[in-house]
Amino acid sequence: MPSSFFTTNRKQHAPNFMALKKDEMSQDTYDDLIARIRTHCQQTAQDARPGSGRARKAKDYVRWYIPERKTCLVLKPEEDGQEPTFAFPPATEQQIRETEQQLGFPLPRLLRLLYARIANGGFGPGFGIIGAVNGYLGVDHILGSIARRYQWEIDFADALRQLYKGGWASLTPEGRQVLWEDGIGSRELWESGQLTDDEPEGEAPPLEEENLPAPWPNHLLPLCEHGCNITTYLFADTEQVVQGMHDPYLVVAASHEEWLERWLAGEELQLM
Repeated sequence: MPSSFFTTNRKQHAPNFMALKKDEMSQDTYDDLIARIRTHCQQTAQDARPGSGRARKAKDYVRWYIPERKTCLVLKPEEDGQEPTFAFPPATEQQIRETEQQLGFPLPRLLRLLYARIANGGFGPGFGIIGAVNGYLGVDHILGSIARRYQWEIDFADALRQLYKGGWASLTPEGRQVLWEDGIGSRELWESGQLTDDEPEGEAPPLEEENLPAPWPNHLLPLCEHGCNITTYLFADTEQVVQGMHDPYLVVAASHEEWLERWLAGEELQLM
């Protein structure tokens, strides 16, 4: 497969010497890992065909899952004679910076390199790594990029706390909406008057502050989905990888690098 499989043309920016030096050190640290991930994706793309994997077509791409490699690849629809190509090319520096601005903190350096040097999401375990701005949106695409999903998790945790604290009537319209998006209640039930403080099915008993669900942890990024509401998350500050269903308590890997190495080794990383 030609090396152009994972290349893109980017506008060059004036370098910041200190930032550039730090980034070069990070790249040197992960050069071998990035190269092996690229090779793994190239080899896996050759198996992206009926009989070797499972395909789910979307409007602009095909999401392949190759069971033997425990790998998801999101590819452009193939035309006659065309080599497999990522649906989402590597992220530009502008897209990465915009993502970090939305988050309010830097992306983990290895994730930043994956976006910049492999693809803007759409590869890896589960249903594929969720992308930065203008990248792969994952299965629950309505929730958006990694930055939008991080904010959604914060909003969901806050809304759930308020629901247990004060009932449906105490929620803002935005709070109700984020719960409905996760299948808790629905607009139809609310508009029909069934989600009220007097209806047992509409509200859990009020809880004291110490018994409320915890707020969403700082810097905990949704990394990839596995289905059945199971998600793998990455702490942007420590790079620890955890898994759960809005309550990620299961430690999967001590670092993002370890998680990726285990994926390349063919390990099943959905542990729930």
